[in-house]
Amino acid sequence: CTSRHESIQLERALDLRTLTEVRVKSQAEVKVADWLTLHGIAWEYERPYALEERTPDRRAYQPDFFLPEYDLWLEVWGVKRDGSGGGPIDVIQYRAQMQWKRDQHTKHGTTLIEVYQDDIWVDDFQARMQSLLTSRGARVRSLSNEELHQLLAARRGPASSRLLDLLR
Repeated sequence: CTSRHESIQLERALDLRTLTEVRVKSQAEVKVADWLTLHGIAWEYERPYALEERTPDRRAYQPDFFLPEYDLWLEVWGVKRDGSGGGPIDVIQYRAQMQWKRDQHTKHGTTLIEVYQDDIWVDDFQARMQSLLTSRGARVRSLSNEELHQLLAARRGPASSRLLDLLR
């Protein structure tokens, strides 16, 4: 892919879905959503952030995830912790958007959890997520075998059927 637009189109063409069949925009979001689900944390995808001050040149702010039980907002940034980009993005513009989003949370007293690309695609992803959430009061637990079975049984389609058969 040579442009950000092409990269976005490619990920959308993949029809990325979470374990709960929610369609998301990136593979990183799939990984985060599935981790939350498998650890008993309810989430909403791109819930509108109603407190923002809208302007004619800025679309409505919809953080990647909202964790209603804990009143936490979670953003999955498309850059690494050092601010470098992964792919064809305008890093300077992206960092400015990140700062604007942080400023919204600071201004309105809401809690933002930030997850970077180098948090997601490393071996200690599980520990990193657990630390980020438990430090803000979230109760992280693994789903029981029965809960996992119910989750997978609710899915439709050949891939989930094969996975369920394998688990059985």
